[in-house]
Amino acid sequence: MESTTKRKIKDKKRRQKVCFLGPKATFTEMAAVKKFGHSPEYIPFNSIREVFNAVEKGASDFGVVPIENSNEGSVSSTLDMFFDSGLEICGEVSVEVNQCLLSKSVIGKIKKIYSHPQALAQCQLWITKNLPHAEVIAVGSTSAAAEKASKEKNTAAIASELAAEEYGLNIISKKIQDQPMNRTRFLVIGSLEPKSTGKDKTSTLFVVHHKPGSLFDALSVFKTHKLNMTKIESRPIKGKLWEYAFFVDFQGHKDNENVKKALIELKEHTLLLKVLGSYPEED
Repeated sequence: MESTTKRKIKDKKRRQKVCFLGPKATFTEMAAVKKFGHSPEYIPFNSIREVFNAVEKGASDFGVVPIENSNEGSVSSTLDMFFDSGLEICGEVSVEVNQCLLSKSVIGKIKKIYSHPQALAQCQLWITKNLPHAEVIAVGSTSAAAEKASKEKNTAAIASELAAEEYGLNIISKKIQDQPMNRTRFLVIGSLEPKSTGKDKTSTLFVVHHKPGSLFDALSVFKTHKLNMTKIESRPIKGKLWEYAFFVDFQGHKDNENVKKALIELKEHTLLLKVLGSYPEED
């Protein structure tokens, strides 16, 4: 049997594992690489739940999942995972979403366009103007679209530049999304609790009493303690008709004195309060 010391040395040398919502060559992988660089082993999973499960079971050190898009709003399936998960949010990263038209054909011969429904919605005006007669087909991911375009004649995919490299496609046109300012924010989940940096964000989940003024009382805590909210979102509580939980992000770290006081007071106004994590705020 190996000694504890030898095992610890091996653990230190072990390559870090980071899982993400796959497949490969999507914007989520781009976010993961932006955050962790090229050293880790990257593992794609088919669902957000699988990413959470992999990190919870120790099969991966960290997970990267989408949380919101600047045009399309929040990713509800990510929010819902925090109801039961004990994982911490230990980082955030945002990626500029630049959709590209990828193909092995010239634009005049393209008869089909594949992409994820969200990407198609983001590029609707461009498609109508430039490829009005092409058949538009929704698939499970932009990466899957690129794979199809790499195998079929006179087809194209709307996907990332990374997908063009991965599947050997030509970039016919860049930045074809209708809204030029398009970013997706991702969360890094794990067991790490980052220390205060002086420029941090804290994410919380809470449920208030079902009576008049209860949400007002809870939110007034942030004003009292001079905490700037950066996000508020409500989600229905599964199994409870017309009852909701609230997700609130605010600037500050849970170890800061004013945040500690605010969380104590917030608990008095809520039926449930979970601090999902404090982590460095991205510029």
